[in-house]
Amino acid sequence: GKTLAEWLSEARRWEADDASADLSARLRAAVAVAEALQEFHEVGVVYDNLSPSNIVLDVFEGSCVATLIDLSEATIFYQKNEEFARKVGETDLRRLGSILLQLFRGYNGEDNDEDKYEPTGDEEAPNSRSIHDERK
Repeated sequence: GKTLAEWLSEARRWEADDASADLSARLRAAVAVAEALQEFHEVGVVYDNLSPSNIVLDVFEGSCVATLIDLSEATIFYQKNEEFARKVGETDLRRLGSILLQLFRGYNGEDNDEDKYEPTGDEEAPNSRSIHDERK
């Protein structure tokens, strides 16, 4: 397999060749990364180190499988409590958002570094109530 960082640099060439195939490949990669992260969360592990260089993508018969490598910062929670939920939101989900942005930002042909979101850890993670309140 290749790291997502390597995969993304190669994906830039696909855009010129076949935009629809490029979108399909990016969608498969996005789903694979989200599923791999979900598997960690289901067993009470916060990965806490999600980045393109720590994700290996393998393609098998047209489907994509993601493997998360470098578990040096992973945290095991024996109970899925509020602290677990907070840690997932502050680290893994924010970094997943950054990964998805990197996966799709170049799809329309634009390569704008201003779009890259890198969480600093200082931001307060939104909760469902604050998001709901903003819609009013």
